[in-house]
Amino acid sequence: RHWGGMAGMTAKEAAEAFGKDTTRAVRKVKSLAPPEGEASEWDARYIGLEPEDMPKCESLEQVSLRTMCVWEELVVPALRANLRILVVAHGDSVRILQSAMDGADLDQQEHNKCDPAHQALLFPSFAAIYGQ
Repeated sequence: RHWGGMAGMTAKEAAEAFGKDTTRAVRKVKSLAPPEGEASEWDARYIGLEPEDMPKCESLEQVSLRTMCVWEELVVPALRANLRILVVAHGDSVRILQSAMDGADLDQQEHNKCDPAHQALLFPSFAAIYGQ
């Protein structure tokens, strides 16, 4: 996730700089983006973009769109083909995938109120999720 003006800060530092409520909301509310940071022309992810077109932050909703695109275009077809796959993810993308597997909206998820464990394995039943 592109944390914008909060990039590189601990949660405590972000809370001190932007306020505890704002920091928590940015982390948990899907449509809320963090304060914008500076675009970096040295970031390899943005090679070929003009500085004014480079993202300066990213909301959880934007992360969700990217995550679910990969899930639907790469992971689901591999699972349907009975391939064994490993998805390595952290933080927001884990919560997004958990919500998708639970069939719930990310904003409404009870587990959205806490962060996922740092070392958790999820073994969802593909058949249960997709009826296959």
